[in-house]
Amino acid sequence: MKNIYKIKLILLALVVFSSCAVNDDDPVQNLVSKTVLSLDTAFERASSESYDLVVNVDGDLPYSSRLTYTLDGQEMFVDVDARSETAIIPVDMSEVAVRVVTITKITTLYASAAGYDVSVSDSSNKTIIAGADVGNGGDMYAQMTWNSGVDIDMILTRDAAPQAPYEIPNATIVDYSINVGPLESFTLPSFEAEGDYSISIVPYQGFTAPIECNLIIVAGDMAYDFTGSVASGEGAGGFFTIVYNTVDEFAACVKIGTGAASTYTAVNKL
Repeated sequence: MKNIYKIKLILLALVVFSSCAVNDDDPVQNLVSKTVLSLDTAFERASSESYDLVVNVDGDLPYSSRLTYTLDGQEMFVDVDARSETAIIPVDMSEVAVRVVTITKITTLYASAAGYDVSVSDSSNKTIIAGADVGNGGDMYAQMTWNSGVDIDMILTRDAAPQAPYEIPNATIVDYSINVGPLESFTLPSFEAEGDYSISIVPYQGFTAPIECNLIIVAGDMAYDFTGSVASGEGAGGFFTIVYNTVDEFAACVKIGTGAASTYTAVNKL
C-alpha cells in the first residue's frame, strides 16, 4: 500500500514539474543589444576610379563578422572587425559608368547565443554609384541590364514611345544602343530641346519567356532605379536598316531647360 502511495506522489510531482518547465523549442530572448548595418544614401558619386562605400554599423558589433553584398548582382563579401563603427566596401569604377551595391546579410558567429541581434537594414541597403562625369552638367545618362543572354537593344526617342514596327534611322530617334552583351546605355545631351522623351526596349532577337530588365537613370544629383518585365518579343528584321518588330516603353522622361541647368523627371512604364 505504501509503495502505491509513493508511486502516486512521484507521478504527481512529474505532472507539476512538466507543466512548469520551459519548452526547449521555445526561443529564450535575453537581448543584450541590437545592431543594424545600413548605407547612408541611395545615390553617390565616385570621385576616383577606386571608391570606398561606407557602411554604417549602428550598435555594438560584439564579434568579427562577415558582411555579404551584391555588386551589380554578383555576390561578394567583406570582413568587419568587432566593435567597428563602419565597414568599407571597395568599388572599382575604372571601367564602368554606374554600379549598384546592395548589402544583403551579416554573419556574426555566437551573436545570437550571447543575446546580440545583428542584422542588415531592410530599407537603407542599396546604393547606386555613378562616375563623376556620368549624367552631369545637364546631361541624362540611362543604362539598362537584363537577366538573359537574349540580344536586346534600347532606343531613346522624342515624345511618346513609337509603335512597332519601328525602323532606324528615324526622325524621332535621339540615340540608340545596340550592344551584343546584356548592357545598353546612352546619354541625352544637355543641348537637346526640353520636352518629353521615351526610353524603350527593342528586342533584336526574339524570345518567348519573360525577361526582367533593370534601368538606371542618372542626372545631376538624382538617380532612378526601375525594374520591369517583358513577357515576350519578336526579333528584328530589315536589311540595310534595322526594323524592330517589338517596342516596349521602359520609361517616360521629361527634360526641363537646356544646357547645364537642365533637370529631368522619369516614370517607370513597365
